[in-house]
Amino acid sequence: MKKYIIISLFFIILYGCSNESEQYKNNNPKFPQEKSGAYEVSEVLAWAIPDQIATNKKSLPDLQDYNRFKGIVDEINSSPLGYEGSIVLLANGDQSLLENIEDDYSWKVSIIGPNVGASSIIFDSRRAIRNDIGPTYLRKNSFDLTMLSCFSDGDTPANARALYLAQYPGKAPVLLTYEVSTGSAGTSIVYQLHFGPLEWSYVPGAKDINYAGKIQKFAECPYQEFN
Repeated sequence: MKKYIIISLFFIILYGCSNESEQYKNNNPKFPQEKSGAYEVSEVLAWAIPDQIATNKKSLPDLQDYNRFKGIVDEINSSPLGYEGSIVLLANGDQSLLENIEDDYSWKVSIIGPNVGASSIIFDSRRAIRNDIGPTYLRKNSFDLTMLSCFSDGDTPANARALYLAQYPGKAPVLLTYEVSTGSAGTSIVYQLHFGPLEWSYVPGAKDINYAGKIQKFAECPYQEFN
């Protein structure tokens, strides 16, 4: 009889802890609001940015604890550069990716960095997106983006990379890379949040020659949709 009572108590405690964890996740404003297992792009990007340090509001954040990305990123596994997982993202409450035969609408998430902490997190659509969820979309969702540099090998915004200083209320300022790639299957995009400064070689166009055979000036971006 005692054995069954102990087992019952164990499952009650386990359920209570799990339920408490879910309640915390649902009630904590720092977590994006889940909608049938999916999350809004802007909310996830804002969540991934470290909180602002009251004593140092202008400094870029340091390496981040890998564990802070639990609860939103699914199926996290180790990779040569850190960790990889997945997430289903929405744009304005709707599915962000085009319908595909695999019925897979998850984005690839890569958490990059040494063992001591993550230096960046990448959200890669991998597949074609349904609508615009670039800088214009982010600005409509409380992001303040300052263009730092952009570049395109083909001199077109259809295949380009851009670097922004991104600021969000209550969050630390971060560097944000946005990449667009357009092909016969549609347009895919990549967002990368950087925790800390970047080496010059990682700045889009810093060491590249554009389509016209010239080195594009730093902070110069000819594409209106990126500005």
